[in-house]
Amino acid sequence: MLATLAACAAPDGGDAARADGAPVAAADAWRAELSSWRAEREAALRSAEGYLALSDLVWLAEGPNAMGADPSCAVVLADDGLPPHLGVLHLEDGVVTLRSPSPVLRLDGEPIVGPRALSSDADGAPDRLEAGRRTVWIVERAGQVGVRVRDPESPVLAAFAGTSWYAPDPRWRVPARFVPHDAPRPVDVPNILGSTYDDVSLGVVRLELDGAPVTLTATGADAASMFVIFGDATNGDTTYGGGRVLDLPAPGPDGALELDFNRAYNLPCAFTPYTTCPMPPAGNRLAVAVEAGERVPDDA
Repeated sequence: MLATLAACAAPDGGDAARADGAPVAAADAWRAELSSWRAEREAALRSAEGYLALSDLVWLAEGPNAMGADPSCAVVLADDGLPPHLGVLHLEDGVVTLRSPSPVLRLDGEPIVGPRALSSDADGAPDRLEAGRRTVWIVERAGQVGVRVRDPESPVLAAFAGTSWYAPDPRWRVPARFVPHDAPRPVDVPNILGSTYDDVSLGVVRLELDGAPVTLTATGADAASMFVIFGDATNGDTTYGGGRVLDLPAPGPDGALELDFNRAYNLPCAFTPYTTCPMPPAGNRLAVAVEAGERVPDDA
Protein backbone atom coordinates (compact mmCIF):
# COMPACT_ATOMS: atom_id res chain seq x y z
CA MET A 1 0.00 0.00 0.00
CA LEU A 2 2.79 2.42 0.87
CA ALA A 3 4.47 1.71 -2.45
CA THR A 4 1.22 2.46 -4.27
CA LEU A 5 0.78 5.71 -2.36
CA ALA A 6 4.36 6.68 -3.13
CA ALA A 7 3.82 6.08 -6.86
CA CYS A 8 0.78 8.36 -6.81
CA ALA A 9 2.52 11.16 -4.94
CA ALA A 10 4.16 14.19 -6.47
CA PRO A 11 8.00 14.24 -6.50
CA ASP A 12 8.09 16.34 -3.31
CA GLY A 13 5.85 13.86 -1.49
CA GLY A 14 2.84 16.21 -1.73
CA ASP A 15 -0.28 16.02 -3.87
CA ALA A 16 0.01 16.77 -7.56
CA ALA A 17 -1.10 20.29 -8.44
CA ARG A 18 -4.43 20.99 -10.13
CA ALA A 19 -5.24 24.13 -12.09
CA ASP A 20 -7.09 25.60 -9.10
CA GLY A 21 -4.27 24.66 -6.73
CA ALA A 22 -6.67 22.98 -4.24
CA PRO A 23 -4.63 19.80 -3.53
CA VAL A 24 -1.46 21.85 -3.05
CA ALA A 25 -3.29 24.12 -0.62
CA ALA A 26 -4.61 21.10 1.27
CA ALA A 27 -1.10 19.61 1.52
CA ASP A 28 0.30 22.93 2.76
CA ALA A 29 -2.46 23.17 5.36
CA TRP A 30 -1.71 19.62 6.54
CA ARG A 31 1.99 20.39 6.90
CA ALA A 32 1.28 23.62 8.76
CA GLU A 33 -1.13 21.87 11.14
CA LEU A 34 1.39 19.06 11.72
CA SER A 35 4.16 21.58 12.45
CA SER A 36 1.93 23.40 14.94
CA TRP A 37 0.99 20.13 16.64
CA ARG A 38 4.63 19.12 16.99
CA ALA A 39 5.52 22.52 18.46
CA GLU A 40 2.68 22.17 20.99
CA ARG A 41 3.96 18.73 21.98
CA GLU A 42 7.45 20.07 22.62
CA ALA A 43 6.05 22.98 24.61
CA ALA A 44 4.09 20.55 26.78
CA LEU A 45 7.25 18.51 27.39
CA ARG A 46 9.10 21.67 28.43
CA SER A 47 6.31 22.74 30.76
CA ALA A 48 6.96 22.85 34.51
CA GLU A 49 4.08 20.36 34.78
CA GLY A 50 5.42 18.04 32.08
CA TYR A 51 7.20 14.72 32.30
CA LEU A 52 10.63 16.32 31.93
CA ALA A 53 10.12 18.16 35.21
CA LEU A 54 10.06 14.85 37.10
CA SER A 55 13.21 14.62 39.20
CA ASP A 56 12.91 11.35 41.11
CA LEU A 57 10.97 8.12 41.56
CA VAL A 58 11.60 6.19 44.77
CA TRP A 59 10.00 2.83 45.59
CA LEU A 60 9.12 2.71 49.27
CA ALA A 61 10.04 -0.10 51.62
CA GLU A 62 7.47 -1.50 54.02
CA GLY A 63 7.59 0.51 57.22
CA PRO A 64 9.14 3.98 57.78
CA ASN A 65 10.80 5.89 54.91
CA ALA A 66 12.39 9.18 55.94
CA MET A 67 12.03 12.17 53.61
CA GLY A 68 14.16 15.31 53.64
CA ALA A 69 17.40 16.97 52.54
CA ASP A 70 19.63 14.62 54.54
CA PRO A 71 21.37 12.20 52.13
CA SER A 72 20.55 9.32 54.45
CA CYS A 73 16.81 9.76 53.82
CA ALA A 74 15.01 7.26 51.64
CA VAL A 75 13.44 10.15 49.72
CA VAL A 76 16.06 12.89 49.32
CA LEU A 77 14.85 16.43 48.56
CA ALA A 78 18.00 18.52 48.53
CA ASP A 79 19.37 21.74 47.00
CA ASP A 80 16.36 23.82 47.96
CA GLY A 81 17.10 25.05 51.47
CA LEU A 82 14.86 22.31 52.81
CA PRO A 83 15.42 20.92 56.32
CA PRO A 84 17.23 17.60 56.82
CA HIS A 85 13.99 15.89 57.82
CA LEU A 86 10.56 16.68 56.38
CA GLY A 87 8.72 13.72 57.82
CA VAL A 88 8.32 9.98 57.54
CA LEU A 89 6.33 8.15 54.86
CA HIS A 90 5.15 4.98 56.59
CA LEU A 91 4.05 2.21 54.22
CA GLU A 92 1.83 -0.51 55.64
CA ASP A 93 -0.41 -2.85 53.63
CA GLY A 94 -0.28 -0.56 50.62
CA VAL A 95 -1.25 2.59 52.54
CA VAL A 96 1.19 5.46 53.00
CA THR A 97 0.82 7.62 56.11
CA LEU A 98 2.77 10.83 56.52
CA ARG A 99 4.07 11.05 60.09
CA SER A 100 5.91 13.82 61.96
CA PRO A 101 5.45 16.36 59.15
CA SER A 102 7.65 19.45 59.11
CA PRO A 103 5.89 22.85 58.99
CA VAL A 104 7.65 23.31 55.63
CA LEU A 105 5.45 20.62 54.05
CA ARG A 106 2.11 21.81 52.73
CA LEU A 107 -0.99 20.21 51.27
CA ASP A 108 -3.32 22.39 49.21
CA GLY A 109 -1.32 25.36 50.48
CA GLU A 110 -1.89 24.56 54.13
CA PRO A 111 0.48 23.11 56.76
CA ILE A 112 -0.13 19.46 57.64
CA VAL A 113 -1.05 18.76 61.23
CA GLY A 114 -0.52 15.30 62.68
CA PRO A 115 -0.40 11.95 60.85
CA ARG A 116 -2.20 11.82 57.53
CA ALA A 117 -2.96 8.91 55.19
CA LEU A 118 -2.06 9.98 51.66
CA SER A 119 -4.13 9.08 48.61
CA SER A 120 -2.20 7.74 45.62
CA ASP A 121 -2.72 8.05 41.88
CA ALA A 122 -4.55 4.72 42.07
CA ASP A 123 -7.29 6.60 43.93
CA GLY A 124 -7.67 9.12 41.12
CA ALA A 125 -6.18 12.49 42.07
CA PRO A 126 -3.35 11.85 44.57
CA ASP A 127 -2.54 14.11 47.50
CA ARG A 128 0.27 16.41 46.34
CA LEU A 129 2.71 17.53 49.02
CA GLU A 130 4.50 20.83 48.44
CA ALA A 131 8.10 21.12 49.65
CA GLY A 132 9.68 24.34 48.48
CA ARG A 133 9.58 24.33 44.69
CA ARG A 134 9.03 20.57 44.60
CA THR A 135 5.83 18.55 44.49
CA VAL A 136 5.67 15.02 45.90
CA TRP A 137 2.94 12.40 45.51
CA ILE A 138 2.34 8.68 45.89
CA VAL A 139 2.14 6.33 42.90
CA GLU A 140 1.19 2.67 42.65
CA ARG A 141 2.52 0.40 39.91
CA ALA A 142 2.08 -3.36 39.69
CA GLY A 143 1.93 -3.84 43.44
CA GLN A 144 4.76 -1.41 44.18
CA VAL A 145 4.21 1.86 46.02
CA GLY A 146 6.51 4.77 45.35
CA VAL A 147 7.08 8.50 45.59
CA ARG A 148 7.26 10.67 42.50
CA VAL A 149 8.92 14.08 42.69
CA ARG A 150 8.41 17.02 40.34
CA ASP A 151 10.88 19.89 40.23
CA PRO A 152 10.55 22.79 37.73
CA GLU A 153 14.35 23.02 37.87
CA SER A 154 14.81 19.31 37.10
CA PRO A 155 18.21 18.51 35.53
CA VAL A 156 16.39 16.40 32.92
CA LEU A 157 14.33 19.40 31.86
CA ALA A 158 17.33 21.72 31.92
CA ALA A 159 19.32 19.38 29.66
CA PHE A 160 16.49 18.73 27.19
CA ALA A 161 17.75 19.42 23.67
CA GLY A 162 14.37 19.20 21.96
CA THR A 163 12.36 16.62 20.07
CA SER A 164 13.49 14.99 16.83
CA TRP A 165 11.16 14.04 13.98
CA TYR A 166 11.07 12.37 10.61
CA ALA A 167 10.28 14.81 7.82
CA PRO A 168 6.53 15.00 7.14
CA ASP A 169 5.55 12.34 4.62
CA PRO A 170 1.97 12.00 3.33
CA ARG A 171 2.63 8.34 2.45
CA TRP A 172 2.12 7.61 6.15
CA ARG A 173 -1.42 8.97 6.21
CA VAL A 174 -3.15 5.61 6.01
CA PRO A 175 -6.89 4.93 5.69
CA ALA A 176 -8.15 2.59 8.40
CA ARG A 177 -11.32 1.37 10.04
CA PHE A 178 -12.24 1.15 13.70
CA VAL A 179 -14.12 -2.03 14.56
CA PRO A 180 -15.75 -1.81 18.00
CA HIS A 181 -16.07 -4.77 20.32
CA ASP A 182 -19.58 -5.81 21.31
CA ALA A 183 -18.62 -4.65 24.80
CA PRO A 184 -15.43 -3.11 26.25
CA ARG A 185 -12.78 -5.78 26.80
CA PRO A 186 -10.04 -5.90 29.42
CA VAL A 187 -6.54 -5.91 27.98
CA ASP A 188 -3.22 -6.62 29.68
CA VAL A 189 -0.71 -3.88 28.86
CA PRO A 190 2.95 -4.63 29.66
CA ASN A 191 5.19 -1.98 31.20
CA ILE A 192 8.89 -1.36 31.58
CA LEU A 193 8.82 -2.78 35.12
CA GLY A 194 8.33 -6.23 33.62
CA SER A 195 4.74 -6.53 34.79
CA THR A 196 1.35 -5.67 33.30
CA TYR A 197 -1.56 -3.44 34.18
CA ASP A 198 -5.23 -3.67 33.33
CA ASP A 199 -6.65 -1.41 30.65
CA VAL A 200 -9.79 -1.38 28.53
CA SER A 201 -10.14 -1.78 24.78
CA LEU A 202 -13.23 -0.50 22.99
CA GLY A 203 -12.20 -2.11 19.71
CA VAL A 204 -9.47 -2.62 17.12
CA VAL A 205 -8.15 -0.62 14.18
CA ARG A 206 -7.74 -2.43 10.87
CA LEU A 207 -5.49 -1.12 8.11
CA GLU A 208 -2.99 -2.25 5.51
CA LEU A 209 0.75 -1.61 5.49
CA ASP A 210 3.07 -2.76 2.71
CA GLY A 211 0.26 -4.86 1.29
CA ALA A 212 -0.27 -6.78 4.53
CA PRO A 213 -3.35 -6.50 6.77
CA VAL A 214 -2.70 -5.11 10.27
CA THR A 215 -4.93 -5.14 13.33
CA LEU A 216 -4.05 -2.89 16.27
CA THR A 217 -5.68 -3.00 19.69
CA ALA A 218 -6.96 0.44 20.66
CA THR A 219 -7.11 1.47 24.31
CA GLY A 220 -8.83 4.40 25.98
CA ALA A 221 -11.83 5.11 28.16
CA ASP A 222 -14.11 6.39 25.38
CA ALA A 223 -14.27 6.99 21.64
CA ALA A 224 -12.90 10.52 22.04
CA SER A 225 -9.74 9.43 23.87
CA MET A 226 -8.64 6.26 22.08
CA PHE A 227 -5.03 5.61 21.12
CA VAL A 228 -2.75 2.78 20.07
CA ILE A 229 0.62 1.92 21.59
CA PHE A 230 2.62 0.24 18.85
CA GLY A 231 6.08 -1.01 18.07
CA ASP A 232 7.74 -1.30 14.67
CA ALA A 233 11.03 -2.20 13.01
CA THR A 234 12.56 1.23 13.71
CA ASN A 235 12.41 0.75 17.50
CA GLY A 236 15.83 0.72 19.10
CA ASP A 237 17.37 2.27 15.99
CA THR A 238 15.87 5.58 14.90
CA THR A 239 12.93 5.48 17.32
CA TYR A 240 12.50 4.72 21.01
CA GLY A 241 12.94 1.02 21.76
CA GLY A 242 9.81 0.73 23.89
CA GLY A 243 7.43 1.79 21.13
CA ARG A 244 5.39 4.88 20.37
CA VAL A 245 1.85 6.20 20.74
CA LEU A 246 -0.66 7.36 18.13
CA ASP A 247 -3.84 9.11 19.20
CA LEU A 248 -6.89 8.17 17.15
CA PRO A 249 -9.24 10.68 15.57
CA ALA A 250 -12.94 10.09 16.17
CA PRO A 251 -14.10 7.41 13.70
CA GLY A 252 -16.87 8.16 11.25
CA PRO A 253 -20.31 6.49 11.42
CA ASP A 254 -18.95 3.51 9.49
CA GLY A 255 -15.75 3.39 11.57
CA ALA A 256 -13.63 5.02 8.87
CA LEU A 257 -10.66 7.09 10.05
CA GLU A 258 -7.17 8.05 8.98
CA LEU A 259 -4.04 7.05 10.86
CA ASP A 260 -1.41 9.74 10.42
CA PHE A 261 1.80 8.11 11.60
CA ASN A 262 3.50 11.49 11.19
CA ARG A 263 1.89 12.18 14.60
CA ALA A 264 3.31 9.09 16.31
CA TYR A 265 5.08 10.24 19.46
CA ASN A 266 7.42 8.85 22.08
CA LEU A 267 6.45 7.48 25.43
CA PRO A 268 7.80 9.54 28.36
CA CYS A 269 10.44 6.90 29.12
CA ALA A 270 12.27 8.03 25.98
CA PHE A 271 13.17 11.22 27.87
CA THR A 272 13.28 10.48 31.61
CA PRO A 273 14.05 7.56 33.94
CA TYR A 274 11.35 8.66 36.38
CA THR A 275 8.34 7.22 34.55
CA THR A 276 6.89 3.71 34.30
CA CYS A 277 5.73 3.57 30.71
CA PRO A 278 3.39 1.07 29.12
CA MET A 279 4.56 -0.94 26.14
CA PRO A 280 2.68 -2.27 23.10
CA PRO A 281 0.06 -4.88 24.01
CA ALA A 282 0.08 -8.27 22.30
CA GLY A 283 -0.34 -7.94 18.54
CA ASN A 284 0.66 -4.26 18.37
CA ARG A 285 4.22 -4.80 17.18
CA LEU A 286 4.57 -4.25 13.43
CA ALA A 287 7.11 -5.95 11.16
CA VAL A 288 7.25 -2.87 8.91
CA ALA A 289 9.54 0.10 9.63
CA VAL A 290 7.30 3.08 10.30
CA GLU A 291 9.67 5.86 9.25
CA ALA A 292 7.38 8.66 10.34
CA GLY A 293 6.66 10.63 13.48
CA GLU A 294 8.92 11.23 16.46
CA ARG A 295 12.42 9.82 16.46
CA VAL A 296 14.61 8.90 19.40
CA PRO A 297 15.89 12.11 21.09
CA ASP A 298 19.21 13.30 19.69
CA ASP A 299 20.72 13.33 23.18
CA ALA A 300 19.29 9.97 24.28
